Amino acid sequence: MLLLLFKNLRVVFGTELSVENKMLGDNLTKPVPLHLVVNCIDPFDKNLNEFLDGIKAARKTVAKDFLENFKSHIAENNAEISSRFDYEDAKDSSTVIREGLNYPWYYLKSYAKNKLNSSEQDSILKIFDDVQRQYEPKFEMQDYCMDMDKVIELVKKQDYGYMTIAHPALTSIGKSLKDSSKSSEMLSELISLFKKKGEDGARRNGKPDAQ
Repeated sequence: MLLLLFKNLRVVFGTELSVENKMLGDNLTKPVPLHLVVNCIDPFDKNLNEFLDGIKAARKTVAKDFLENFKSHIAENNAEISSRFDYEDAKDSSTVIREGLNYPWYYLKSYAKNKLNSSEQDSILKIFDDVQRQYEPKFEMQDYCMDMDKVIELVKKQDYGYMTIAHPALTSIGKSLKDSSKSSEMLSELISLFKKKGEDGARRNGKPDAQ
């Protein structure tokens, strides 16, 4: 019955990727974090899957490294609190951490909060924030960061790949600029550069549907 009701249903494969963008060059102090929506992709594309698998593996590695770093900072003053945190336990708390689906900081912080009582949270989470700053994306792109330029090139090679910047008005571009007063101007420039670099893939499907 369901097959009869939905016999004309078509599935469009897509994903939303957290990427880092350096297109604005000398106007930046660090890459601009963006969410890139990619639709009409081939989910079996070898190059795309190798790239994504590499990113996920790197994010699992950095999550473990981050947690160990965090623990070592806590242990300097309180070994008991430090002993509460365990990477295998953290993986069980979040699919994102376990599968390397995104930057792990938000999910690790939620995990950490659940291991602390209310009187401990302020001081311990301050340590968490201090450690996190060491891992923020830099111009020399770390292996756990998705370089937007790389993603654009991968999508452009696909027959029907189509990209767009998700919720651009919510992009915290000002935090990446040397002059945050130019946020609106620089966001418009970034979108223009993205469309130029993405070519057809950033505006419409690369090829017409087969008839």
